[in-house]
Amino acid sequence: MDEKIEKTSAIVERLIDSEIQKGLTKHNVAVTSPVTADLRARVQVLSGVGETLVRIIDDRNRVLTIDAYLAELKRNPEYARHFPSVPQISVTDMVKLSANLTKIARGEVEVVDEL
Repeated sequence: MDEKIEKTSAIVERLIDSEIQKGLTKHNVAVTSPVTADLRARVQVLSGVGETLVRIIDDRNRVLTIDAYLAELKRNPEYARHFPSVPQISVTDMVKLSANLTKIARGEVEVVDEL
């Protein structure tokens, strides 16, 4: 798993976007936050035997999964405020609002103007 893939093709860009979106969603981080730009600046796409992986290179030159990197970034004071303690739903997303009314009422999900 040591061959880097260039990030210029549309297919690779879609793969990167998809993996970043999954990580951000799992950690309840808005796609518009500075965390997204940080991920994009550090992303590497690696290919091995029948497998393509999206990884992040951290400040210590370690190769991490997006999930592992976000878990560490959450503890960084510079980025901590971008990791909400509860999941957020956009006020304009009627499907998610309807599906989560009980959780919203209990304070388990936060409704925000913009994600």
